[in-house]
Amino acid sequence: MYERFTNQYPINQIPSKQEFLSSLRRIGPYLFSSDILHMSLSIEDQVALRILNNLYQYEIKIKFRIEPVNSMLLKYLE
Repeated sequence: MYERFTNQYPINQIPSKQEFLSSLRRIGPYLFSSDILHMSLSIEDQVALRILNNLYQYEIKIKFRIEPVNSMLLKYLE
């Protein structure tokens, strides 16, 4: 499953197997579900969820809510 996942990953910075397994633990309850109203998942987890759903022909469109990040907070973290 990891190889199929990495073949579909949209960027070159592919998660390691350990990161993939950690993400799978977090997104497990959301796999193959259309009853998702709000999720608190990272962008990476949302991408993983979409890839895995697509790999198993679960083609539902989920509207992910992405909160804008305050640029001043990001600057503070740098």
